[in-house]
Amino acid sequence: MGYGLVLWDFDGTLADTSKDVWVSLRYAAARCNSAFAASFEANGANLALPVSEIFLHLDPQPPFFLCECFERDVSDHYRRLNDFEHTNLYPGIEELIDSLRHLGVKQAVITNKPLPALKRILIKKKWARLFDGFSSTDEGNGVVHSKAELIQSFMDDWPCLRPVYVGDSWSDIAAAHECEIDCIGVTYGDGDVNKLRQQAPTFLADDIKQIESHLMGAKNDC
Repeated sequence: MGYGLVLWDFDGTLADTSKDVWVSLRYAAARCNSAFAASFEANGANLALPVSEIFLHLDPQPPFFLCECFERDVSDHYRRLNDFEHTNLYPGIEELIDSLRHLGVKQAVITNKPLPALKRILIKKKWARLFDGFSSTDEGNGVVHSKAELIQSFMDDWPCLRPVYVGDSWSDIAAAHECEIDCIGVTYGDGDVNKLRQQAPTFLADDIKQIESHLMGAKNDC
């Protein structure tokens, strides 16, 4: 029996967003009269670090009391100023989503990306039509959720459908395990692949074709 509800992580799973995230990080770094070493930017897994930890890799290292300003500048730029010029769906993702939609499979986005930024991207890129819903752990105004809470919310909305969560980080897999649902870990994104494997996803995919081979199946009902 196939999946009736596919829940997608966004950054590193559906879309390559890393270049535009670095744009916002460099903006905030410059506001601190600092920058990042090329070797630090070259490692995509660093984007999974907390912003406060990324701050510690600035060179020269600003006084620590500027960390809060740095975090605020990153958030403000990414939510309001970033034009997301370099953000693109991975090749084959849109076709896979459309194929699943034609089978009647419900699909939604669950992401750590701030909700204002996610909405701007979906509207700017005309991707909103692809999904039946979307949620963020960071709604803004201090409203924060866990990914497990968001997964459960969509499961409650569609209780008759067998769900699966697709993500590129160990925390995606951990959230799916917490909700006791299947999960697909993807190795092509920004997450640490070793940590991803350690979480023992239901299926590990190295590319979009492998995701498709695992997902495609008959629609399931109550």
